[in-house]
Parts: sequence; C-alpha cells; structure tokens
Amino acid sequence: MENLSPQELGQKIFGARKLRRLTQRELAEKLNVHPSMVTRWEKGQMHPRDKTLDAIAAALDFTTDDLVNLKGAVGARSHSLQNDQEMQRCLDLLARMSEEDRKVVKHMIQALAFRHQVQSLGEAV
Repeated sequence: MENLSPQELGQKIFGARKLRRLTQRELAEKLNVHPSMVTRWEKGQMHPRDKTLDAIAAALDFTTDDLVNLKGAVGARSHSLQNDQEMQRCLDLLARMSEEDRKVVKHMIQALAFRHQVQSLGEAV
C-alpha cells in the first residue's frame, strides 16, 4: 500500500465504489463519515489510515488487498469517467434506478460493447 500514491489509491476507491454502484453519500453512510471525506479520498487529497482503508474495502465488499490491487484499467477508466460530468450524472441516475431498470441498461451496454468488439474484429481483418 505504501507504493500507491494518494491519487492512485483514490482512483481505486472510486473505481470500486462505481463497480458496487454506490454514491459517495451511500459509501460515507456505510463508513459513518461525512461524504466530503469520500470525495477527498477519491481525489487523492487525503490518504485513509490503514484501519479506515480496511473499513472502506469491507464496505465495498473487497478485501484490502483486492482493493489496492484492482487493475489499473479499472481505476484509470473510472477516473476518466469521474472527470466526465455528463457521464457522472448518468451514473448517479443509474444508481437510483430500480434493479429491473439497471438490468435493462446493463443489457444495452453489453449489446453496445459486443457491437464494438465485432466492429473491432472486422477492422483487424
């Protein structure tokens, strides 16, 4: 964990939170902290203490090792989504949808991803 910068750890926390479809407020409630603390961690402005990091990982249903070892692509992609305000609003709306509606959105995204993969294969040939 010492080799992760606060920004890198923040990206991993952000990515894990998005994977679990939690808002910053929801994660803060699980941890019994103010939502601004989650913001500071995710932006790399503060580095959570080891005990707090354990609690963050548990709240996100990860082990601490799994959290800090999330693939960089998850954190990097998530960080770019974090900077896309329109996408952020969409993700926040998604988090408030019913499970049934989220499944529909997930299927739509999977269909688009499949189409992208097929198109990529066609370009590679």
